[in-house]
Amino acid sequence: MRRATRADRPAIEAFLNARAVTSMFPLSNLALHGMDGEHGRSMSFWLVEDDDGLTDIIASTRDGMVMPSCDTGPWDAAGSALAGTDVIGVIGAKNQARPLIAALGLEGVTTELDEDEPQFILSLSDLTVPEGPGELLPLSQVDRAEMVNWRRLY
Repeated sequence: MRRATRADRPAIEAFLNARAVTSMFPLSNLALHGMDGEHGRSMSFWLVEDDDGLTDIIASTRDGMVMPSCDTGPWDAAGSALAGTDVIGVIGAKNQARPLIAALGLEGVTTELDEDEPQFILSLSDLTVPEGPGELLPLSQVDRAEMVNWRRLY
Protein backbone atom coordinates (compact mmCIF):
# COMPACT_ATOMS: atom_id res chain seq x y z
CA MET A 1 0.00 0.00 0.00
CA ARG A 2 1.44 3.35 -0.98
CA ARG A 3 0.52 6.94 -0.23
CA ALA A 4 -1.18 8.59 -3.19
CA THR A 5 0.07 11.76 -4.81
CA ARG A 6 -1.97 14.43 -6.56
CA ALA A 7 -1.00 12.78 -9.86
CA ASP A 8 -3.10 9.77 -8.76
CA ARG A 9 -6.27 11.84 -8.41
CA PRO A 10 -7.85 10.96 -11.80
CA ALA A 11 -7.40 7.23 -11.12
CA ILE A 12 -8.73 7.65 -7.56
CA GLU A 13 -11.82 9.49 -8.80
CA ALA A 14 -12.48 6.85 -11.47
CA PHE A 15 -12.10 4.03 -8.92
CA LEU A 16 -14.39 5.69 -6.37
CA ASN A 17 -16.98 6.72 -8.99
CA ALA A 18 -17.24 3.08 -10.05
CA ARG A 19 -18.16 2.35 -6.41
CA ALA A 20 -20.18 5.49 -5.73
CA VAL A 21 -22.78 3.78 -3.54
CA THR A 22 -20.13 2.76 -0.99
CA SER A 23 -17.70 5.61 -1.68
CA MET A 24 -19.91 8.68 -1.60
CA PHE A 25 -18.20 10.21 1.44
CA PRO A 26 -14.62 10.19 0.11
CA LEU A 27 -15.91 11.35 -3.28
CA SER A 28 -17.80 14.24 -1.72
CA ASN A 29 -14.94 15.27 0.54
CA LEU A 30 -12.47 15.10 -2.35
CA ALA A 31 -14.73 17.27 -4.54
CA LEU A 32 -15.44 19.81 -1.80
CA HIS A 33 -12.16 19.94 0.13
CA GLY A 34 -9.47 18.59 -2.18
CA MET A 35 -6.53 16.32 -1.62
CA ASP A 36 -3.80 16.76 0.99
CA GLY A 37 -4.98 20.25 1.87
CA GLU A 38 -5.40 22.17 5.10
CA HIS A 39 -9.17 21.70 5.55
CA GLY A 40 -10.16 19.10 8.14
CA ARG A 41 -12.08 17.12 5.54
CA SER A 42 -9.35 17.30 2.93
CA MET A 43 -8.56 13.77 1.76
CA SER A 44 -5.42 11.66 1.78
CA PHE A 45 -5.31 8.26 0.11
CA TRP A 46 -3.39 5.01 0.33
CA LEU A 47 -3.52 2.75 -2.72
CA VAL A 48 -3.11 -0.88 -3.64
CA GLU A 49 -2.44 -1.61 -7.30
CA ASP A 50 -1.89 -4.56 -9.57
CA ASP A 51 -0.96 -4.72 -13.24
CA ASP A 52 -4.48 -3.60 -14.19
CA GLY A 53 -4.57 -0.55 -11.91
CA LEU A 54 -6.10 0.26 -8.54
CA THR A 55 -7.62 -2.58 -6.52
CA ASP A 56 -8.12 -0.87 -3.15
CA ILE A 57 -8.17 2.58 -1.61
CA ILE A 58 -8.06 3.71 1.98
CA ALA A 59 -9.14 7.34 2.31
CA SER A 60 -8.65 9.52 5.36
CA THR A 61 -9.63 13.06 6.19
CA ARG A 62 -7.07 15.36 7.72
CA ASP A 63 -9.20 15.17 10.89
CA GLY A 64 -8.86 11.36 11.00
CA MET A 65 -12.09 9.91 9.60
CA VAL A 66 -11.06 6.81 7.65
CA MET A 67 -13.06 5.44 4.71
CA PRO A 68 -12.16 2.13 3.08
CA SER A 69 -12.98 1.26 -0.51
CA CYS A 70 -11.29 -2.10 -0.63
CA ASP A 71 -12.32 -4.88 -2.95
CA THR A 72 -9.53 -7.30 -2.02
CA GLY A 73 -9.34 -6.72 1.74
CA PRO A 74 -5.74 -5.61 2.31
CA TRP A 75 -6.36 -5.11 6.03
CA ASP A 76 -2.84 -5.80 7.31
CA ALA A 77 -1.38 -3.36 4.78
CA ALA A 78 -4.04 -0.79 5.68
CA GLY A 79 -3.29 -1.16 9.38
CA SER A 80 0.41 -0.63 8.68
CA ALA A 81 -0.22 2.34 6.39
CA LEU A 82 -2.36 4.08 9.00
CA ALA A 83 -0.16 3.20 12.00
CA GLY A 84 0.30 6.30 14.12
CA THR A 85 -2.70 8.06 12.56
CA ASP A 86 -5.13 9.60 15.03
CA VAL A 87 -8.29 7.84 13.78
CA ILE A 88 -11.50 9.49 14.96
CA GLY A 89 -13.79 7.08 13.12
CA VAL A 90 -14.28 4.61 10.30
CA ILE A 91 -17.16 4.89 7.86
CA GLY A 92 -17.94 2.61 4.96
CA ALA A 93 -19.57 -0.63 3.97
CA LYS A 94 -19.82 -2.98 6.95
CA ASN A 95 -17.83 -5.72 5.20
CA GLN A 96 -14.96 -3.24 4.86
CA ALA A 97 -15.29 -1.01 7.91
CA ARG A 98 -15.37 -3.82 10.49
CA PRO A 99 -12.20 -5.58 9.24
CA LEU A 100 -10.41 -2.24 9.02
CA ILE A 101 -11.40 -1.40 12.59
CA ALA A 102 -9.92 -4.73 13.67
CA ALA A 103 -6.71 -4.13 11.67
CA LEU A 104 -6.33 -0.75 13.35
CA GLY A 105 -6.69 -2.35 16.78
CA LEU A 106 -9.82 -0.34 17.53
CA GLU A 107 -12.24 -3.17 18.35
CA GLY A 108 -13.76 -2.63 21.78
CA VAL A 109 -12.66 1.01 22.00
CA THR A 110 -15.32 3.22 23.60
CA THR A 111 -17.12 5.23 20.92
CA GLU A 112 -19.94 7.73 20.65
CA LEU A 113 -21.49 5.73 17.81
CA ASP A 114 -20.83 2.13 16.80
CA GLU A 115 -23.62 0.98 14.52
CA ASP A 116 -23.92 -0.68 11.17
CA GLU A 117 -26.23 1.30 8.93
CA PRO A 118 -27.42 0.24 5.50
CA GLN A 119 -25.95 1.91 2.45
CA PHE A 120 -27.90 4.74 0.87
CA ILE A 121 -29.29 2.85 -2.10
CA LEU A 122 -32.85 1.91 -2.82
CA SER A 123 -34.53 1.13 -6.09
CA LEU A 124 -37.55 3.39 -6.43
CA SER A 125 -39.61 0.30 -7.22
CA ASP A 126 -38.81 -0.91 -3.68
CA LEU A 127 -39.75 2.37 -2.01
CA THR A 128 -42.57 2.00 0.49
CA VAL A 129 -44.34 5.22 1.40
CA PRO A 130 -46.04 4.98 4.79
CA GLU A 131 -49.70 5.85 5.21
CA GLY A 132 -50.48 9.33 6.50
CA PRO A 133 -50.11 12.94 5.54
CA GLY A 134 -47.20 14.13 3.47
CA GLU A 135 -45.74 13.85 0.03
CA LEU A 136 -42.40 13.18 -1.61
CA LEU A 137 -40.84 16.22 -3.26
CA PRO A 138 -37.55 16.85 -5.03
CA LEU A 139 -35.05 18.61 -2.76
CA SER A 140 -35.17 21.60 -5.09
CA GLN A 141 -38.78 22.21 -4.00
CA VAL A 142 -38.30 22.24 -0.23
CA ASP A 143 -36.91 24.70 2.28
CA ARG A 144 -33.10 24.49 2.10
CA ALA A 145 -32.58 25.60 5.71
CA GLU A 146 -34.85 22.82 6.96
CA MET A 147 -33.00 20.21 4.92
CA VAL A 148 -29.64 21.47 6.18
CA ASN A 149 -30.95 21.25 9.74
CA TRP A 150 -32.23 17.67 9.17
CA ARG A 151 -28.84 16.66 7.79
CA ARG A 152 -27.04 18.29 10.71
CA LEU A 153 -29.29 16.46 13.17
CA TYR A 154 -28.65 13.16 11.39
